[in-house]
Amino acid sequence: MEKRTCPRLATGLPVPLVALLSAATGLIFALGLTGCENRPTESSKKVTQPLKLRPSTSGPKQPAPTEAEFYASKCEGGDWAGCYDLGVLYDFGRGVKQDYKKSATFYQQACDGDFLIACSNLGIQYDEGLGVKKDQVRAASLYEKACTSPDGPTRKNACFNLALMYSKGVGVAKDATKSAEFYLEACKASSPVGCYNLGLLYDRGEGVPQDIKRAARLYQTACDGSHLDGCNNLALAMQKGRGVRRDQAGAAGLFQSGCDKGNARCCMNLARLFRTGNGVKKNFTQSLGYFQKGCATGHKWACFELGQMHEKGEGVTADVSNAKALYNKACRLGVEKACESATRLGGQ
Repeated sequence: MEKRTCPRLATGLPVPLVALLSAATGLIFALGLTGCENRPTESSKKVTQPLKLRPSTSGPKQPAPTEAEFYASKCEGGDWAGCYDLGVLYDFGRGVKQDYKKSATFYQQACDGDFLIACSNLGIQYDEGLGVKKDQVRAASLYEKACTSPDGPTRKNACFNLALMYSKGVGVAKDATKSAEFYLEACKASSPVGCYNLGLLYDRGEGVPQDIKRAARLYQTACDGSHLDGCNNLALAMQKGRGVRRDQAGAAGLFQSGCDKGNARCCMNLARLFRTGNGVKKNFTQSLGYFQKGCATGHKWACFELGQMHEKGEGVTADVSNAKALYNKACRLGVEKACESATRLGGQ
């Protein structure tokens, strides 16, 4: 099954221990390590790729039908799966010219026939205004219909997208309780990011009673599903003994694993451990390397603290010029302290 991504993020889902930016323009909530941020990842939007047609090994030799011709014939005969697959071809321009209007038409036919994954895909098109007039109320209605699907992947993505809409109040009235309800459905259908976002709600007690133990379990589930922000938040919980047994070494291991896989927040937190000697032997050289990795991927606080180390000469020869450049970068990324530091050094 091929997955399609859409840049809609959950908002207003802050996690304790870390200043969480839950969307590109989301809400900041700080507790504990001021400035350490986290955010839910992009939502996964499904689309199954139709199987390739197998060539005939018997009978008269005739030109093989194209995929589009094959599925068009199926759709015309009332096969809703055929209508859906034809919609996929037009949605992604596979063997045909990409045409969102046509994909929407075929998804609608399939959805009307209760082929529910088509409802979810059609919801995406209404959500984003692809081939149809943007209508997020209709998108929410389509996601809700698809969320009842017995098919796990369909339910996972549709329920997750609907939860996002309730969390932001887009297409529906903002409702944290409803958001939690649909994140739970997504999580039960094996959505790591659904489990992660639900963990954020339990961590803060938003839409559900606060339960830090359950939050930690949900972060564990998300981490087990390779959602690296889940690993980061689980490590933060382990570091403080919040909802789980305190385990500094285990936290460092999770940060290390997540950083090695490219998660900037894990790199940031690992760098802080080496800078402070919290749970690991203090090592400014290691700290610099992980801050550099985090800053290179756009983590604003990694850039700020890297600037501090260059200014103070921690693990590197003090260099005001480099410090100023790093403060300026962090300032552009939104760290007010960095703007002040850059101004103090004659930057900006």
